[in-house]
Amino acid sequence: MSNQKSGSITVIVGHICSGKSTFTKKIASLFDVDIYIEESELNPHLVDFYSDPKRAGFIIQDYLLKKRAAIHVEAQLISEKKGRDVIIDGPIHKDFAFAEVNSQLGNIAPDDFIKHEKNRYSIMKSIKPPDNVVYLSVPTSVCKERIIQRCEQSTILDCEKKIELNLPNYFELLDERYSKVVLPMFKKMGIEPILLNWENFDGGFDYIKFGKSIGLKLKKINL
Repeated sequence: MSNQKSGSITVIVGHICSGKSTFTKKIASLFDVDIYIEESELNPHLVDFYSDPKRAGFIIQDYLLKKRAAIHVEAQLISEKKGRDVIIDGPIHKDFAFAEVNSQLGNIAPDDFIKHEKNRYSIMKSIKPPDNVVYLSVPTSVCKERIIQRCEQSTILDCEKKIELNLPNYFELLDERYSKVVLPMFKKMGIEPILLNWENFDGGFDYIKFGKSIGLKLKKINL
């Protein structure tokens, strides 16, 4: 029988372009952790969704739910079997915000939303609560500015320019769901989210102090 101590699982949540991937990669450069980055460029349905959300709304939500579920299952195995600390950028819990907003906007038909909710409920029973939750708080106006900058840097993500055109009030509705649904959901699990003001990105943020505060181990080169 193994005496291997399980590692921790930390999830990073926040708005589109709040800086989740950048934050996760910075932590990984300093600490001995495994990370899962949500790479929007690799999403095969992203262009279709932003171009025609009513046609692709359920398709992309179903795809992301299954993809995120697989990531959590793998992360749990790594944590439990290998004792590794894991950080997940874009965890399955954010689905509660995106699915509800797309249903509200009519991008997911009522029958499809019910099907999605049943699938999510079934999946969540096998997903253990994370040990830490980090929420990067950024005003929606700043996130919109960052999207424009990201589109200029990546032709693949140029489709994000269509968010405001084809998804009116998308950012504001997501912001509301994060505050009223996602963050309270973690609190019901007994987890108090760590809220970080990320409007100016790190702004001199002490990553080492933060990582140590949630029990992460520094890489040997940083000792």
